Amino acid sequence: MSDPNFPPTPARSATSPVALVVASALLALALGGGMWSVAQGISVRGADDGVTVTGSARASVRADRALWTINVNEQSFDLPTAIARTNEGMDLVTGYLTANGIADEQVSFGGLTTNVNYEYLDGNFTGNVLGYSAYRELKVRTDDVDLVDRLSRGIGSVLESGYAISAWAPEYYITILPELRPQLLEEAVADALARAEAMVSVTGGEVSGVRAVRSGPFQVSSPDSVEVSDYGLYDTTTIDKTVTATVTVTFATR
Repeated sequence: MSDPNFPPTPARSATSPVALVVASALLALALGGGMWSVAQGISVRGADDGVTVTGSARASVRADRALWTINVNEQSFDLPTAIARTNEGMDLVTGYLTANGIADEQVSFGGLTTNVNYEYLDGNFTGNVLGYSAYRELKVRTDDVDLVDRLSRGIGSVLESGYAISAWAPEYYITILPELRPQLLEEAVADALARAEAMVSVTGGEVSGVRAVRSGPFQVSSPDSVEVSDYGLYDTTTIDKTVTATVTVTFATR
């Protein structure tokens, strides 16, 4: 699956057979679930051990799936009133959503939950009933991320209605990440090979084969973020994202 926002795969060097061998080994490793943390940089182990290089690749990607959670949590001295106000608040929310382009099938509702609010005096349970609370949640799931972004910014009038409505920040996801991973792994391997060739050529040597490959966890971050995680990062707060892949390759040299 292609996307105009994705950068093209880098052109192959004259040693493209080596790159293809590395890419094949790396993709088999990644598909098998082998993910390790890697450090950036280049390491020379000696003539017999070859050269170890870390390559990286990144792509600017736009989220194509949004998840937005909204809930109503009303309290009252009697349970029927708490339930009625919760339902009224939920009707107000769904009216706002449907009036602004959210289809019924894009909204899912959680069940109604009720609780008894008991009195505690100095941390001790008294058994007295202070009132009741009712809670219900809905989730919006849609591929129209721009619509959710716009509605989340304009829901202030609903929140000011007098009902206990809470709207969480939307979460934005990339559904094409599985298709993007092989492309970025291949580009990261090509980057590692180019670094190794540039380094070894200075000493008059050449890359002659592959000894080991490791892939690091993918990092999905906001465009300006420098945050990374040893176990992989997935930022859901922004629509525009940067996806980064790293690989560590040990090349044989001669």
